[in-house]
Amino acid sequence: MYKHMISVLIIIASIILLALISILLIFEAIEIRQLKAESLLSFTNLENSLKTDGISQFRSQIQNYYSSLPTLNAFRIKNDQNSTIYLYSDSKVDLQIIEHNFFTQYSSIFDEIYTSVINVDNSKYKIEAAFTVYTKYHLFILLKKLSLIFFIYLLLTIFMLFYVYSDKPKSNANFSKSDHHTPHQIVTDELKKSASFDQDLSLTLIGSQANHISNNASEFRKILNSHFPFHDLIFRYSNNIFGILLPNTDLEQGIHQIEIFDQKFVSNSENFLKFPIMFGISSRNGRLISGNTILKEADTALKKAMRDKNFPIIGFRPNPAHYREYLSKLKSKS
Repeated sequence: MYKHMISVLIIIASIILLALISILLIFEAIEIRQLKAESLLSFTNLENSLKTDGISQFRSQIQNYYSSLPTLNAFRIKNDQNSTIYLYSDSKVDLQIIEHNFFTQYSSIFDEIYTSVINVDNSKYKIEAAFTVYTKYHLFILLKKLSLIFFIYLLLTIFMLFYVYSDKPKSNANFSKSDHHTPHQIVTDELKKSASFDQDLSLTLIGSQANHISNNASEFRKILNSHFPFHDLIFRYSNNIFGILLPNTDLEQGIHQIEIFDQKFVSNSENFLKFPIMFGISSRNGRLISGNTILKEADTALKKAMRDKNFPIIGFRPNPAHYREYLSKLKSKS
């Protein structure tokens, strides 16, 4: 169950992670689109300045243009003979290398190259400009945001796991997994096992007056665990009653084992429990009976032991005639 919960929670956390990353990438894509639009606008303004001012005036005021376009990486003007008449680059690479490798030099995912042919002073000129649309600073911010998202995902996953494990019942040597099943389930399962192996099974219900067991449940469970080997077959029947199943044990053997327990922990001089307890015992006795039936029989014996304090251990002996009547009813129903 808890493995399933952990898997579900991790899937939920992963979906949240993917959603956050998707939202972040969408915003980054919008920002890149805006940067491209800005670089295209800058190129258009540069193109218009060349048309208006002419080549000579443009070259004399070139620094003013570059200072107003911080994302401009390189700029080239070619005449109608395809010869470069002007080349600018903010790179430290030799201009001759840039001249021969203009497009490959600025072909990364961070750059955008624009080309246009314009008429200036009755001559055709080809202008080429490379803009940075996504700087390393933008990449750093993106990685920073992704790191923050992964950190949130990690914290969320840790919190979910902590929540699951803190809500999970803690393992305790004094309590077994039988405490998480109903008495009917536990008894029915053991009756089926005993019937399949043709073995007997005895059930003992242990109770006390004035809620003594309820008020000392933890200590009482420790005592039961110390004496009876099958801890999974020790269960809480009600608030003030514990149940014990003894496999391959008939009624007489069950009574004998309970007498040993009573002498060791109840009736001796040390009186470990400090309060009287009573026992009601029943067994399968070769019968094919339900969990409810044997529980009712043991409960009946326990109530009788509580009424008659001189006999704290009472065994329930089934009436053969009643059992035959019960079998005949089952046959008639089938």
